[in-house]
Amino acid sequence: MAVTARAVFVALAWTLAAFLWPAPAPAAGSERYFSELGVGRGLDARVAVTMLLDRDGLLWVGSREGLFLYDGYHARAFLPDPGRAGQISDIDIRALYQAGDGALWVATNTGGLNRRDPRTGTFAQFHHDSADEHSLSDESVYGMAEDAEGRLWVGTQHGLNRLDADGRRFERHFHEAGRPDSIANDWVYALHRGPTGTLWVGTVGGGLGRWTGTGGRFERFPLASLAGGPRGLDDVFALHETQDGRVWIGTRAGLVVLDPRQRKVERLDLTGEGEVQPLVTTMQADRNGRLWVGSLAHGVFAVGGALGAGGGSELVEE
Repeated sequence: MAVTARAVFVALAWTLAAFLWPAPAPAAGSERYFSELGVGRGLDARVAVTMLLDRDGLLWVGSREGLFLYDGYHARAFLPDPGRAGQISDIDIRALYQAGDGALWVATNTGGLNRRDPRTGTFAQFHHDSADEHSLSDESVYGMAEDAEGRLWVGTQHGLNRLDADGRRFERHFHEAGRPDSIANDWVYALHRGPTGTLWVGTVGGGLGRWTGTGGRFERFPLASLAGGPRGLDDVFALHETQDGRVWIGTRAGLVVLDPRQRKVERLDLTGEGEVQPLVTTMQADRNGRLWVGSLAHGVFAVGGALGAGGGSELVEE
C-alpha cells in the first residue's frame, strides 16, 4: 500500500514524537505542525511505502524509487547495480524488518528478499528458483517477522516461507485444499509476533492465522465469518497484538479486534459511517497507550486505550 511523500513525513513526525520524545499530548484544540524532512538532502522518495527506525536511531525509508538511509541531516540511497556484488536487488521496496542480530531485511516488489549485513553494509539476495524447492517461494515479497525461536518468516504473493537456521534454505508453507490446519490463502501480506510470542499470519482472501508450532500447522480465524461481516474483512494488511492477547487487525473493510481465546471478532467504526469503513494499511503503537492507524484515503486515526487490557476504546480521527 503506497502513501505519498507528504504522508511519509507526517508519519515520521508522529513516530519521532511518540518514541523519541515522550512529551505530553497537545491540549485539546491546539494545532500541530509538521515539517518535511530530507527534501533537498538526498531523501527524494516520491512514493514512500514503508519506514523503519533502527536500533541506532537511523531512519530507513523504503520507496518506489529505492531504499534510503536518513541520519537526520542527509540521506544515502541504496539502488540496484547488477555490475557490483553486494548490492540490493530491486528499486521497488515493499517492507523493512530489523532482526534480532541487527540485520536489515528488505522485501521488494519483483526482486525477492535482501539481507543487509550490519557489519559490512553489503546485501545478500534471496530469489525464487523453480528448480529448487528450498528457495524463496515467490519473487514478490511482503511481510516479515521472527518467531519465538528467532527464525525469520517471509510472506510472499505465493506462499509463506521460514528461513532455516543455516540462513540459506527456506521451508515453504502453502494453502492445501482439505487441510484446515494449512494457511488460509497463499497470498501472505502481513506477519507479526506480539508480546505473547505468537506468530500471526495475515492473508489476502483467507483472513488471519497463527502458527501453532505443532507439526508445522496453523490455526485459522476466518474474520468475515466470525464477525458476520463483508468478505473484505478477510483481506488483512496490518496486525498488532496487545499484552492481553487481543489482536488488532487492519483489513480492506476496516479495523477489527480479535479475541483468539473466545474466537470473537469486534468491528470498530472509524468513520461514523457504519458499513462504509476505510482500508487500513498500517498500525503503530505508541508509549502512551494509543494505537495509530493509517488508512487509504481516510487519513490517520488514533485509538485511545488500545493497549490496555479490557475496557472500551476512544476513536480519535487525526
